[in-house]
Amino acid sequence: MTMSGSRRFLALGRRLLVLAIFALFSGFVSAATYYVSSSAGNDNNNGTSDQTPFASITRVNQLSLAPGDRVLFRCGDTFRGPALVLTDSGASGNPITIGSYPDTGCADQPLLSGAFPVSGWSVFSGNIYVADLNSGGNSGLFPNGLNQLFEGDARLPFGRWPNRDAGDGGFSTVDQAPSGTQITDNQLPTNVNWTGAIAHIKAIRWSITNREVVGHSGTTLQLGTATDCYQGCQDWGYWLSNHLATLDSEGEWYYDASANRVYLYSAGGSPQGIEGSAVMESQGGSIDWGLVVLGDHLRGSLSYVTVDNLHVTRSFEHGITTPTNSETQEPQGLILRNNTVSDCDGIGLNLAVWAWNLGGNSGWRGGTNLTVENNTITRINHMGINLYSRDSLFRGNHVSDIALIDNLGASGMGCGLTGSQGFCTEFGDGVRIKLDNPTFTAFGNTFEHNRIERTGYCGIDIFGRENIIRENLFLETCYSKGDCGAVRTFGQSPIQSSPVADLEIRNNVILDTLGNTDGCRAFFDPPFGIGLYIDFFSRNVLVDGNTVAGSTIDGVLFQNSSGSVSNNTLFNNNTGTMERGQLYLEHGPTQLTQVVDNIFYGQNERARTISTDSFSRVLASDRNAFFNPYNDRHILGEFATRTFQDWRNQTGFDSNSITNDFNLSPGDEPLGTLFVNGGNQAESVDLEGVIYRNLQGEPVTGSLQLAPYSSIVLIDTGESAPGAVLSGDTTICAAESALLTVDLEGVGPWSLVWSDGASEQNINATPHARTVNPSQTTTYTLTSVSDSRGAGGVSGSATVIVGTADPLSISPLWLAAGVLPPRFTAAIPCSADVSGLTWQYNGQTVATDTNPFDMMDNQAGAGTLTIGVTTTNMGTLNAEAFLLVAPTPWRDRNGDGCNTSADLHLAASQWGSDLSGDPSGNGRVDVLDLLYINTSGDCNTPRKSDTVFIRTASR
Repeated sequence: MTMSGSRRFLALGRRLLVLAIFALFSGFVSAATYYVSSSAGNDNNNGTSDQTPFASITRVNQLSLAPGDRVLFRCGDTFRGPALVLTDSGASGNPITIGSYPDTGCADQPLLSGAFPVSGWSVFSGNIYVADLNSGGNSGLFPNGLNQLFEGDARLPFGRWPNRDAGDGGFSTVDQAPSGTQITDNQLPTNVNWTGAIAHIKAIRWSITNREVVGHSGTTLQLGTATDCYQGCQDWGYWLSNHLATLDSEGEWYYDASANRVYLYSAGGSPQGIEGSAVMESQGGSIDWGLVVLGDHLRGSLSYVTVDNLHVTRSFEHGITTPTNSETQEPQGLILRNNTVSDCDGIGLNLAVWAWNLGGNSGWRGGTNLTVENNTITRINHMGINLYSRDSLFRGNHVSDIALIDNLGASGMGCGLTGSQGFCTEFGDGVRIKLDNPTFTAFGNTFEHNRIERTGYCGIDIFGRENIIRENLFLETCYSKGDCGAVRTFGQSPIQSSPVADLEIRNNVILDTLGNTDGCRAFFDPPFGIGLYIDFFSRNVLVDGNTVAGSTIDGVLFQNSSGSVSNNTLFNNNTGTMERGQLYLEHGPTQLTQVVDNIFYGQNERARTISTDSFSRVLASDRNAFFNPYNDRHILGEFATRTFQDWRNQTGFDSNSITNDFNLSPGDEPLGTLFVNGGNQAESVDLEGVIYRNLQGEPVTGSLQLAPYSSIVLIDTGESAPGAVLSGDTTICAAESALLTVDLEGVGPWSLVWSDGASEQNINATPHARTVNPSQTTTYTLTSVSDSRGAGGVSGSATVIVGTADPLSISPLWLAAGVLPPRFTAAIPCSADVSGLTWQYNGQTVATDTNPFDMMDNQAGAGTLTIGVTTTNMGTLNAEAFLLVAPTPWRDRNGDGCNTSADLHLAASQWGSDLSGDPSGNGRVDVLDLLYINTSGDCNTPRKSDTVFIRTASR
């Protein structure tokens, strides 16, 4: 190439680069924002400003969106059907965003609801009312019927027999099963033809199946499909629903599909404020199955789309979901954050799409490189989150009240009406990581900082490899079914090639895995909940740093599985009636490479520390704590109970491990106490004056600092640490003295250190008095207290106001209401002979004869505070101050419980921004809002976090 040709080539290259950059920049600049408001919009608007918004989801579904575009729904508005179907993709680094305005994080999230009002109620019979969904105001709203009913904020119970309070959790018992399609119950009401009802049958501890009743004769029901109860249905429980005869309690309802009518039991008269979840079979020519659909059914999946701060509720099926099918793609780069999904009859968040045109690789997909964070998924009937995803992050989500029996409708937990779904084991999971082709599904996901509570079946159910479950909080999982775990893994035989392998389960807090067995036959009736359930050929599962407490059968179970157990605290597991416990190992090829640095602590005589059917299950064990003060033979090894020393002798392990050095009798109050922090912030725990010792025998008093997702086991010694409470607010004149009072607890003599540097020793009596002579107004506190056994806790204060000859005054002259009642102090002239004083707020007396005065923090609005002092020598003296109270409570801005300049700085950083719920109510942070912040420095007494738990009882 010649030099001139080279220059031309370079010049052309520069022009092309400039054009490429211009095109890219233009793409960003041309991004559009569309606004949608059901209260102020019109679909004939252009939608491109908050002054000209669209009105409906139907209009949004007509948009063609490009990378960088945004669709914002107005905070506080409600959008009722159809589904929001997203079919356009963004680009990496330039997503399409679906969100909210004017505040991207408003608390009154835009509501996408699948429910419509039900009106036109008339008396059917007695307290039962009926509404025709084909007529009046209901016409056109429910063409396919409804499957959930709500009154205001409450979900109404689907009619059932027997009622939930009838015993055994509301299950009746099958007395006979003459054939696979027949069940006989001698308690069944015979004056009702139960044809058309749905029987929900407990088939085994972990399954509730559904069968349609197609015939009825006496006490025998004929089922449309054969049942598959374990060893036959005799003695298993069931209940009936989907029948008019079930309506006998307040709020119960039934839907008659043939007539498109809904019936409701209402003893208080004609129902008001009723909504129903409309069944939507098809929207826009595609099967949607949810209220927000991520993709184009049968065609393309979605990539690089963000859905942020929506409330999706009352769906007849799923909340946020992929479509049923995709041709060749799967979701990629989706961000689902800060959303609320509630009261759906199907799955809250469903990431499962069938890629149908990939030849031999066709199958289920869940997407890759997804971020699902800070969402709330609650009151869902079938499953919280269902995913086939890989290499994705699930963080900070709150999943609760999944598949609760009280909420279930005709579809129960989602198990179909035929036998094709088997035991329907996994329905009721909080989160299911489902496997299809191991090359494309269920691996590389991280779950962290999630809170999962009250799930019908497992909290997290894992069927794939290389998933990380760390720093999550699990509460009351296995709430509706049994033989399940807060975290369960389930592989395939043989273990060497199992797709469930190389899992990390670290630093989780797991409390009260219930294992509900209502409706079970007698042999299966004991509660059966397991904290960490490592099951069925799961390979190389690392269990490290977890706290597991209150499981009804096992803290950690390895069954046909391998891995290691280290640094865990397993406390008070086996709270049920079986003889299991903290760590249970059984069945080949179960083997742990190491069991080290764990605490195994039983709180009843039945609880084992370790149970194993073979000593060969453990290859190494040391530095553990084996504690059960109720039973020295707390180890079950090869079908014999053994002491800790027996275990050492038999295995040669645990030379550096310890066991309990005290004993209790059955029925004695347990002394072991578990302190747990189940949140992602460090917490301080006040030991409230109790003297504890750790498992090594060292005393622990005062307070604890618990790191996130950590715990400690302490032994209650029955003794109390010293304590000191200071009081003595008073007013004096210059050169006078004041008397401060300290109430002491503990065993004298005591020592005190004061905030002014004074120190007192060898105090032998309580209460203790100290005389002070301050030259100016001073607030005294205690720095420390100790007795013969050690240090304790101090509280209280005493403010000594030193008066002057100046006129009566009140300070400060104004205050904003903050996290504490505002405090005002009167300065009374020392020359005054005071006979009384009165505090008034807006002319109403609020206190007498008290100084300083804490305003009760319940003022409805701003006002004037007046103090009047009556004297015998100076007449009546008056002074005024002003209290500023925000129309909308704002107060402690940064949530630290204090009124400080930090709150002012935070508010100032939001200056000029749109913010719904600001104090002045104008929707924007301005100077008036800043005046409402009290920066006095006062702090609330530190509260115990709702994620800090203290456990002692053995249940």
